[in-house]
Amino acid sequence: MTGTARLVFHVIPYSAFETKPQINLKTLEEDIWSLSLIYSSISSYRYNLDGLIAYNNKDNNSTGAYTQLYRNGIIESVSTTVFNSAEGNPYIPSIVFEQELIEALKTYISTHQKLLISPPSVLTLSLVGVRGYKLAVSQRLDAWHNHIHVIDRDSLLLPETIIEDYAIDPAAILRPIFDAVWNSAGWPKSYGYDESGEWGKGSNFHR
Repeated sequence: MTGTARLVFHVIPYSAFETKPQINLKTLEEDIWSLSLIYSSISSYRYNLDGLIAYNNKDNNSTGAYTQLYRNGIIESVSTTVFNSAEGNPYIPSIVFEQELIEALKTYISTHQKLLISPPSVLTLSLVGVRGYKLAVSQRLDAWHNHIHVIDRDSLLLPETIIEDYAIDPAAILRPIFDAVWNSAGWPKSYGYDESGEWGKGSNFHR
């Protein structure tokens, strides 16, 4: 993979740990483009020993993002493209980061529904190689650019959360994970949410 910082996202259905999970991968073959990548687009896919993998081709046989659907229904999505740098200062674009994960979770839930995989499922998110990264936020939150807290460790292994019902808003499911990402950069919570808990209405969206 390109880059050193990586986002690693897993959706793990409880049914994956049954003795013989029955997943028909060919169910997705005609709709492979719905198996989305995080902050990238699918350029190719193939079957592999683990199941079905979709990815974005780069030069020199490398990729910036892939999504692996395992035979037991686990979905693993890895991306390096969501990270950025300005004048040598690495950062995570907070709005894009959250929006991409919300949209990805929507598609992965849809994938599980197509495969007749029922909840509950466990969500895990890890950020690897992010020591020294800053969380880029709205000017309203950091008008003078003096919020200098950076992530103080190489790997963030964030709290797991559970999908109990597919009807729950993905933004609500992901909120504890987003709060932990903001905590890691010195903020008390994700400001993508307003006081009522609606994502996209928080102070991070106001200049």
